[in-house]
Amino acid sequence: MRQYAVISGGSRGIGKAIASALAARGFGVCLLARNEDTLRKTSAELQANFPQAEVLYYAVNLADKKACATLYQDLSTKWPQVDILVNNAGSFQPGNLMAEPDGLFEAMMESNLFSAYYLTRAIYPHLQKGALKMIFNICSTASLQAYPKGGSYGIAKFGLLGFSRNLRLELAEQGYRVTAILPGPVLTDSWGDIDLPKERFMMPEDIAQVVIAGLEMSPQAFPEEIIMNPISGKI
Repeated sequence: MRQYAVISGGSRGIGKAIASALAARGFGVCLLARNEDTLRKTSAELQANFPQAEVLYYAVNLADKKACATLYQDLSTKWPQVDILVNNAGSFQPGNLMAEPDGLFEAMMESNLFSAYYLTRAIYPHLQKGALKMIFNICSTASLQAYPKGGSYGIAKFGLLGFSRNLRLELAEQGYRVTAILPGPVLTDSWGDIDLPKERFMMPEDIAQVVIAGLEMSPQAFPEEIIMNPISGKI
């Protein structure tokens, strides 16, 4: 019986790596992001590489709760359940709280926190039908420790970790496993043209392997929070 995963921020970087790892195992994967062209390209690539998988995609603004509800209504006509939800959508813009441009706080909260909150609430009825009932929230080491120019991004990631902890507490008795993954620097295009060797970074596939490791554990076990950093230290 096929199992199904919904991955926000699924068209590139960490989300794409997680989608690839799950598709390789025969999962149906649903990719969510804003850019339809990138989603279409990634979906076609996954379907070509993993023909045994079923790949869907939706271009959606997950900070819009009505859009999340519409997404659920459509997805529920295509899939019988959702087994895994990966809240990976997010963005980073540096700033100092007293100097960052007006609106940056709202943008960081919407992208990194509201998206996870709205999507989880929307998908929850379908997760209730799933066998695995696994939720992975891709947080950050910024969820634990403030750092220079972290600004509103750091606040949003602190909030995402708080969301994960509360969700885990509330849903544990129903058999849900909620894992917060807290990576440091991962080599994705969010770093732009930074002039550093790739050995200073972790790879998106490293984060995907954590998700797969969670799948391979016994049903009564799961990692609550996983902190990951490059062996060479902070950047």
